[in-house]
Amino acid sequence: MADTPRRHPDPDRRNQPLRFPSSTSCSTSSSTPRPTPPSAKLRARCGRLAQQALVSTQLISTDVLQSIEAMIAEIDKKTE
Repeated sequence: MADTPRRHPDPDRRNQPLRFPSSTSCSTSSSTPRPTPPSAKLRARCGRLAQQALVSTQLISTDVLQSIEAMIAEIDKKTE
């Protein structure tokens, strides 16, 4: 049953096999859509959104920073 060709769904053309375009005709560069570059307005909006997102992030917590500063202070006392 896998060897039987697929038939056209249109009743008038049901006895004709389905025709598919060749792969070479589909892969031409002229039919490939080209991405449009983002506008300056869109880039500015994305930049603002990124800045807003980064403002609320904190890579190192406050207590870790305080611990590091305390360690540096102890090292400074020992080297004086």
